[in-house]
Amino acid sequence: TGSLSNNRFLTFLFMTPNIIKKLFNNIFPSFIKRKIEGLLFRSNMIKTPILSKESKNRLKSLFSKDVRRLEELINIELNVWHKK
Repeated sequence: TGSLSNNRFLTFLFMTPNIIKKLFNNIFPSFIKRKIEGLLFRSNMIKTPILSKESKNRLKSLFSKDVRRLEELINIELNVWHKK
């Protein structure tokens, strides 16, 4: 399972290039940055729901033709997307 930030500002702040992130990265040493990021994100996380095998299989079959078409368009095999 994964988790998502419940706060759009924090997601923007740490996941996209911006001046605040640049300043943050230049001012603080890496161990302090990790500590601050951990504290901010841990308090603002929501758990992502677990997808049942039945739902996964249904979605895979629903999108299998699209994945095949995409493979043809970009000329790259997407074997990971076909795993059962």
